Amino acid sequence: VEAGRVAPLEGFEYGGGGLPEEASEAAAALKERGNVLFRLQDYDAAAEFYQQGLATLLPALSVGVRVLRKSGRSVRPATVSGVEGPLADLIYDSAGDDGEDEEEGVPVGQLVHVCDGFAALQSSLTLNLARCMLQVGLPELAEGFCSTVVALVNSVEDSRDAWPATERRKLGVKAAALRFEANLGMGRLKRAAMDARSISRRDAAQGAQLMRRVEAARVRQQRGDRKVAREVSRWVARAMELHEAAVAAGGAAVAADGLEEEE
Repeated sequence: VEAGRVAPLEGFEYGGGGLPEEASEAAAALKERGNVLFRLQDYDAAAEFYQQGLATLLPALSVGVRVLRKSGRSVRPATVSGVEGPLADLIYDSAGDDGEDEEEGVPVGQLVHVCDGFAALQSSLTLNLARCMLQVGLPELAEGFCSTVVALVNSVEDSRDAWPATERRKLGVKAAALRFEANLGMGRLKRAAMDARSISRRDAAQGAQLMRRVEAARVRQQRGDRKVAREVSRWVARAMELHEAAVAAGGAAVAADGLEEEE
């Protein structure tokens, strides 16, 4: 099939009676149930409802589905042109640095579905899921979900989504701030600093406050490193002393053995 003949599916083309109203309403209801459980601090149960909401909202990966191709912190919007098992072929919205606008055999794990027209709800569900992951001690997953939200916020098509720019930017700042907490908790200070600088472009005061926390964490980390270094030095010095004592004792024993033989 020629690339020029491939186009995204319309809302009424999704399976199960159509995506727009039924699925979005069900996803919104699942989100509200999750919110109730989150307020009750039942984070595992809340996460299940958020995941169900996303599963209800997002279409199965197939030709015509809109996606974001993740690579580190960079993302590229694309349309799926083919799917074979765990791999997908993509047509990007614009050519990359290499001049190519198509890619074959992309692992589906590197793709984020985009629900055109409902990116606000998709982002909200994903961000709430990230909050749950942070609460249950899974910062790595929380960071990944936050990155998905940031990517959605930066890549959503205004023409297909009634999501005011001010609200979109506000949610993007929330996602970056939550990702900051996840990275700070994991000791990834460089990544945390990147989020702080990103936030400062929209909220200078908040960004400055977060940078101060990064600097404080860096000081604590350096102190910890110095403490470890001192402990290692003491351990090495003690080991050297014991080794030297053992060598000396061994030499004395050999000398004594020699005297006995001479007698």
